[in-house]
Amino acid sequence: MKMPSPSRRTILLGGAGLTVVGAGVGGLAAAATLEHYLEGLVRHTFRRERIDPEGVDLFVSEFIAHADPGTISKSTLLARAAGVVGVAGVDAALSGYGGYAEFKRRLVTQFLLNSDYFYRSDASEPVHCLEWTGVCVNPFARFNDD
Repeated sequence: MKMPSPSRRTILLGGAGLTVVGAGVGGLAAAATLEHYLEGLVRHTFRRERIDPEGVDLFVSEFIAHADPGTISKSTLLARAAGVVGVAGVDAALSGYGGYAEFKRRLVTQFLLNSDYFYRSDASEPVHCLEWTGVCVNPFARFNDD
């Protein structure tokens, strides 16, 4: 039995379709920003909490300002991936990876320390971000006066 051979028209239409899909995915990835990704990750992690929108923006800008350049460059790649598959998709795909877990732990710890999460009188109140404290989040840090 002879296999049907694709015509030139079919090949051109298939190639054009793949180009359009590739450009769309590339456009989504290019449009993603680090600020939107970090805000989305905070909201995804605390999805059952009401969070003040202005406070999250303030926290994200302060987190970026105080983060080391290596964290920023890696987070930018995560932001591009999140532009394609969403924050929840990136979180689900990388949740078992040690480097990602450490990054997320640092982000969540800084958010908790720089917000009134633990100081609210009622859990139904929204979480407000406070002024950046710049505290050390290393649980094994030792501070000596020597």
